[in-house]
Amino acid sequence: MSASGVSRLSVKKGGTLPSALRMAAVTVPTAAALWSAPQVQQDPPSSPTDSDAAAVAPVLLKMQNIVQKMLHPESGVIVRSYKRRIISAVPSAFTGADLVQWVMKHLQIESKVEALHLANIIALHGFFFCVDGLEVPIRDDGTLYRFQTTYYWPSQNPSDSDFNYAVYLVKQVMRSKHKIRLLNYELTNLSKIKMHLGSQWKEITYKAEDDYRILKEQKRVAREVLGSQEEAFWRTKRPPPSEPNINDISLTRLYTERTRYVQDSNVWNATHNHTHKTIIIIL
Repeated sequence: MSASGVSRLSVKKGGTLPSALRMAAVTVPTAAALWSAPQVQQDPPSSPTDSDAAAVAPVLLKMQNIVQKMLHPESGVIVRSYKRRIISAVPSAFTGADLVQWVMKHLQIESKVEALHLANIIALHGFFFCVDGLEVPIRDDGTLYRFQTTYYWPSQNPSDSDFNYAVYLVKQVMRSKHKIRLLNYELTNLSKIKMHLGSQWKEITYKAEDDYRILKEQKRVAREVLGSQEEAFWRTKRPPPSEPNINDISLTRLYTERTRYVQDSNVWNATHNHTHKTIIIIL
């Protein structure tokens, strides 16, 4: 365990992790490498009338730069293992309180409400997530969160095709044993995709079996972290019907309407007043 609390996951011998796991099974996350890596540059949209899709990439790169600073081994958010009363330690995690404190200090935000709002915007895009697997807002308390692996960062354009989604769902079924891991909407999606990709189903099953076999060979900590990161990615890309898809909603609408993720109605009123300033920080 390094000074920053970031642990390295080792991959057991017997093969290279396929698909997304190949990139995810490195440092969780490799903070020093992320910090020293050159920043990705991209030209901004040519005019204010460009579509939302064209405007997303520069905003995601801004978010990426903020998260890279959060991952700095010395000045970043404190990432370490946390012990709980009933279950074993939670690896590679950080608290909501530490995140909010970092945002206020390093981004020079005076309002805690505004810091929470900004943290929630970045979380909704998939850069970090709650380790309990719940769609909850970032809270200024001891709730535990985990950084997403760089492979799944939205700024890296990870593939979210129906084929890869089907592989994930089939693999979740394989992992289930006596516990059903798929929610009702995921079971429905699996059934629809099976009808749509019926001719490729044998390939999908083989790929899921290969991924699952290699994942089982990893140590418990590696399985836990990699599994949670993959689940968080697909919750962002294929959310429940009751939640809007981050890929199908304009940024302006997102920043003005999704503040309900902040903890209560009083915070909502205060956050709404800070929305414009928060957008400026990101853009």
